[in-house]
Amino acid sequence: MCFSAEASFTSATVLVVIGVVAIRKCKAPQQLFFASIPLLLAVQQFSEGYLWFIFSGRGNAFWEEMSSVTFLFFAQVLWPSWIPFSILLLEKRRQLKKTLIGIFGIGVLVSCYFAYRLIYDPVKAEVIGHHISYSIGTSSLLLRFAGVLYFLCTIVPAFISSINKMYLLGVSIAISYFFSALFFEHYVISVWCFFAAISSIIILFIVNEQTKKTSKNSSLTVSAST
Repeated sequence: MCFSAEASFTSATVLVVIGVVAIRKCKAPQQLFFASIPLLLAVQQFSEGYLWFIFSGRGNAFWEEMSSVTFLFFAQVLWPSWIPFSILLLEKRRQLKKTLIGIFGIGVLVSCYFAYRLIYDPVKAEVIGHHISYSIGTSSLLLRFAGVLYFLCTIVPAFISSINKMYLLGVSIAISYFFSALFFEHYVISVWCFFAAISSIIILFIVNEQTKKTSKNSSLTVSAST
């Protein structure tokens, strides 16, 4: 989160609650990857919260790089692969599954690229105004291209999925990105991740819908067999 340690920790705590509820509602193993997104976001927010602690003199500076790398691992490396894969597991239509597999493959390449940068390029996080600004190495044409692919992998799957109401997740993430890019140009990573975390309530809603659908189908199967 981009405003304070307290705000980050509060956001993370709410995400933990949402994540636990979402996972408890899962009725099938393939739902777990999608339902666990709020918990993963919680870890990401906790790492940035501790980074705020360090910058305010309340945390151990020894952990500054670890906190920065942890946040960026989730923000840049994990999501391009995790999001399309988690939606792929829920998809039932064969043709859409093929498309999602392709997007997942692109996501893996994007994750590998950002992981390489995270390992080999210098990582820097600093407070500018009331926001944390992250930088890794220097900007390049390849980085901008990877950013476009990142956007594709994290947003498009939600729009093409046949899962009921999944498009709402795509809409919320897209709006979060454009809002962050428009008003917080130099802090997009931090601000976007905060607003994207708000989308976790939509994830809980989708998981709940999937659970009701699964339970209904199970009831119909039992009725038909008797």
